[in-house]
Amino acid sequence: LVATGDTDEALKVLRDVAEKRPSEPVALQLGDLLARLGRFTEAGAQFEHVVRRNPDNANALLALADIHGKDLAKTGEERLVAIATADRRAAGEVLRANLALGRLYDARGDFARAFEHFRAGNQIRNAVLPFDMAAFRAWIAKQIAVFTPELVAGLAKSATGSYLPVFVVGLPRSGTTLVERMIAAHPHGYGLGEPQDLYVLADRKSTRLNSSHVSESRMPS
Repeated sequence: LVATGDTDEALKVLRDVAEKRPSEPVALQLGDLLARLGRFTEAGAQFEHVVRRNPDNANALLALADIHGKDLAKTGEERLVAIATADRRAAGEVLRANLALGRLYDARGDFARAFEHFRAGNQIRNAVLPFDMAAFRAWIAKQIAVFTPELVAGLAKSATGSYLPVFVVGLPRSGTTLVERMIAAHPHGYGLGEPQDLYVLADRKSTRLNSSHVSESRMPS
């Protein structure tokens, strides 16, 4: 429902489930949706409910840190510190807790402690996903070698007057949002944002393919 843009119905479904079958995952999902809609007070209430039931729930604590920022309660801060310094927590939770504390102390102006936690978080990130500068530079050089000014100048130019949709496709942080806003600024253009239709179609296609494989695997040889 969220993917198709029907957030009102999604909220209705989640609230109904939360009332009939209350659980931490449902409360977290409801809180996340409320936060995405900018309803932070309601979202915070959901995450607080989870923390009251399970004080060590990292997802709820991290969400509260994002919502309250520098005004995060002392108990929440202490629990985040406990997660960030734990030896037996999942690496992802320790990483996110350190980064959340970094943002918290940065907002409070305590830059020394902020850098301490940012450094700890980045050390964990680098251990899990090490960054190879030489490989990155080689990849960039390859892109430059392929996409020369001559290649770009020789590409076909569009001269269509069609009113069919135009899809702006690219990697994150590659300028796709900027291109969309430029098009939307034209009197004959309209920016639709980032619709989730293709994700929904891809998911449905994947589901059908998986179902087909399951059926075939059960056929007698």
